[in-house]
Amino acid sequence: MNDERDDEWEELEEQLQEEPLFVTRLDKEDPYITFTRVFTGMLHPELNLTIEMETANPAQMNAITSSLTGQEQKLLHSIVEQAKRNLAEQEEKASEQNLNGD
Repeated sequence: MNDERDDEWEELEEQLQEEPLFVTRLDKEDPYITFTRVFTGMLHPELNLTIEMETANPAQMNAITSSLTGQEQKLLHSIVEQAKRNLAEQEEKASEQNLNGD
């Protein structure tokens, strides 16, 4: 009996992996860009702002990051750098779509 339940569960798990239940607008959001925009206070993506932690609000950035360890600061900077790369990639795709008339 236990084997039957395991088989049923595996089958259900496969179905769920193959067919997502629903898609939301959050699925299109890049977590690195969103985090960095919230962290730096640049909450208006339509303005196409460059993400620079230090220039956003230096006093606020210092207050927030001063309690972080060196490793945590490195991680934070790596997240921001990934956000910059992802943002550049999104902008490149958007400009290609505009050129192609999509």
